[in-house]
Amino acid sequence: MKNAYPPRRSERGTVLVMVALWLPLVVLMLSLVVNVGHWFEHRRHLQVQADAAALAGGDLFGACFNGGGGDAAIFGEATKYGGSTAQFNGSSLPYTPLYNFQVGGTKAERVAVLYQSRRFANESANTVSDPTAETQAPCETPSLMFDVKATESDLPWFLTAGTVKAINAQARVQLRGLNNINPSLPLAVPDVNPRQVGVTFVNEATGAEISGCSGPGKVTGTTCTFSLTKGAPAGGLNMWSGLASITVPAVPAKVGVRIGLGGQVGSCANTGGTATYTCFDGASTSTGLTMIRSYAVSAPAPPVAPSNMSAPVLEGVWPTSCSGNGAFYFITTGTCTSGVTAEVNYGTGSVQPGSSLFIRATVGSTTLALRPVAFDSARNSWVWALPAGTSFALPAQAGAQGVSLAWEVQDTTKKIGGSACTAKNNNPCKGNFVNAPQQRFYSGTDNFAASGPIRSVQITGGTDVNGPASLVPGSSGALNISIGVAGSYGVHTPCSPPPSGGSYTCFASDRAVLLRLKQDRGPNTYTVDCGGKNIRDMIENGCSNRYGINSPDVCPDPANPSPPDCVPVQTGTATGQIRQGMNNRFSNPSTGACYPNSYPTVVPGDPRVVIVMVTDFSAFSGGGGNLTVPIVTYGAFYVVGWDGAAGSCNNEPYSNTGNSGSSGTGDVWGHFIKYVPTDGTGGSGSCDLAGLLPCVPVLTR
Repeated sequence: MKNAYPPRRSERGTVLVMVALWLPLVVLMLSLVVNVGHWFEHRRHLQVQADAAALAGGDLFGACFNGGGGDAAIFGEATKYGGSTAQFNGSSLPYTPLYNFQVGGTKAERVAVLYQSRRFANESANTVSDPTAETQAPCETPSLMFDVKATESDLPWFLTAGTVKAINAQARVQLRGLNNINPSLPLAVPDVNPRQVGVTFVNEATGAEISGCSGPGKVTGTTCTFSLTKGAPAGGLNMWSGLASITVPAVPAKVGVRIGLGGQVGSCANTGGTATYTCFDGASTSTGLTMIRSYAVSAPAPPVAPSNMSAPVLEGVWPTSCSGNGAFYFITTGTCTSGVTAEVNYGTGSVQPGSSLFIRATVGSTTLALRPVAFDSARNSWVWALPAGTSFALPAQAGAQGVSLAWEVQDTTKKIGGSACTAKNNNPCKGNFVNAPQQRFYSGTDNFAASGPIRSVQITGGTDVNGPASLVPGSSGALNISIGVAGSYGVHTPCSPPPSGGSYTCFASDRAVLLRLKQDRGPNTYTVDCGGKNIRDMIENGCSNRYGINSPDVCPDPANPSPPDCVPVQTGTATGQIRQGMNNRFSNPSTGACYPNSYPTVVPGDPRVVIVMVTDFSAFSGGGGNLTVPIVTYGAFYVVGWDGAAGSCNNEPYSNTGNSGSSGTGDVWGHFIKYVPTDGTGGSGSCDLAGLLPCVPVLTR
């Protein structure tokens, strides 16, 4: 029987053939995997070198300020961590790499690092592959940029002949405005830098807002409160301005112009303010820092007989102070040369009142006579002013000073009300105009119970050619409002070349700033609970909680951000803990001696530099045990003195703050500086070198 299956054939040698066929492909794949891995390892480590150099150098951007070493410090630190020597502007830099050398024993000459270059080292000299790079040294770049470009050339393949001509890596650090950080001290510094400024027109007889007001800045829900717009600084002041049209109440009425500063704009009628804004004049809830007085335009009846006349009618008063801004002025010392102009209708028509007719103005204890100088046909009255060379010498920081006017007829041929006039002291033909004072000056003062940080108040425009200090009832027309607020905390330029430490005495341009951990009077503090066992622990070790910037300047923040931007106020003064915490904070734990006071030379990492929270100056006015305050910005502060410090600490004297005597418990004094903390998180905003907010290095490429 034949076999039904075909004979078996030997398969020996088939595998060998398959191996022979597949082996080149396997070797090729293996070579590819190994070489790509080799390339990737070198490429990744080259990026590590570029990142390390950029971050190490960027962390020393603070060396650009305060005599900290500048560009050399940045280049030196970057090279230390970049694993290779570097070039800037075509020249080799004399700094030695210490860390992050390229893997695989790569020869140093194969790695080239360029700082602030628009090309990589493997590109021709005229190539611009990165037009965004700024080629100045880091401290001089407009964008405060430190750019690193690294190139490794002739990277060999392992399993095949040939090399990769070049691999490139880039890293860039730029300074950005601080976004959030763990503050260094549990201190929320009240700063005069309001987010909003408003003006409320009130009837001073009742304190209520007047009605019938209009304008683009009128605040919803109010009858006569307007929001102002911040403009360019002028004369060292932050200027705010806006337009308003008011309806002047019937005679007699005094319209007070009350100013509100803070995180929000709200009515200042019958209030000194709220937790989000403060109103001025702070000593009152119904009085303004300047005033608009309503007057009627009328002509007395003509004389019944030549000898019988009517009492004069006052139709307007305009104070003019040394500020050039009407009735409001601010001077620290001395006196303000000021004048008074009035319009008075004596019934003489266009005939100039004779020398027997008098108008006198009294401010404080000084009374001066006015003389008729011009006829106002619109009011049918004469303008009276002080004679040339005559003025009121008004005192500094005196608050409100009323202007009261009186009249007198010394013509013995005249009668008023049937009484014969005389030049004697008992002359019946004289009197005071009603509703005195008819106007007022306001001498600004630092006291928050008065005008606080407001340095200029000017109201112009309106329907009267003499200005809106006096208006007839009805529409005022468009009023131009301009408010000048004293500048906020800022970074000063130290004296050059200055002394340092306790001998630093640049009082005129760089006075030491006084901060307080407790209020000067009363039980409240400016300390906050920012995370810690107690206030001593928070002072000594800094805040354990992280906080951001409160953009709306209100607590609680409706956005409920993370990290939070409102911080609770610490209750109680804790006098002993404050003093002990400050001494521990600024003492070297190894030696017990104070850390040296090197100001104004500040190097990165100086232990006397602290990051403080800055809140709105009105934030603490709400009071109460559950009060929280917004963090509107941060400031870098160099501490040169504190209450209870040892005499050996080489501190600046307390008197350098402008205060005499010894400091009170909780006082800290020093200088706001431009500084680059390395433990903060940066936002998207650029670094403002003129601003208070510290800047932090951010890896942007």
